[in-house]
Amino acid sequence: MSPIRVISILVALLVFLLSGCGEKESAPAAAPSDASVPAASLPDACSLVSEQDASALFGQSAQADSGPTGAAMVSQCLWSWDSDTSGQLLQFQVWDPMAYSEPEDSAPIDLGEGGYIRKHPMAGVDVVWRQRGFMISLSFSTVGPDAPDATDRADAVLELARRVSGRL
Repeated sequence: MSPIRVISILVALLVFLLSGCGEKESAPAAAPSDASVPAASLPDACSLVSEQDASALFGQSAQADSGPTGAAMVSQCLWSWDSDTSGQLLQFQVWDPMAYSEPEDSAPIDLGEGGYIRKHPMAGVDVVWRQRGFMISLSFSTVGPDAPDATDRADAVLELARRVSGRL
């Protein structure tokens, strides 16, 4: 794995884990109302976010990638594109139900329950929502001169999240 890829993954995970910091003042998030389903009944993560989806977003051929997993992670699929100086990473992750609040620098969206989009110039774009009793996240990040600014592709990331939600 290239150093650019390692940095991209670490930055994206750090931003996701810290997304509860600086929360908007609001009532605590309600527990998901969707009936929880066994994780085994979920489609494979890479069938929900395919190589074709990632390649279309990147404007380059995507390659399957891997990253760290956690105890609460049910499933994930990572796609990347790297050059000698740049990289793009698309992360799709399904987590066991967990409460979260919308980060201060995010905007609510009409997707699942409690959906939001967060655009950050350094960390990229995160779309997070609850569905079928799980927390779902789709994150896109870029680094280097040969990659677009991830926030310029926020609309495409949101559209992909809507398609993924429809596939669940």
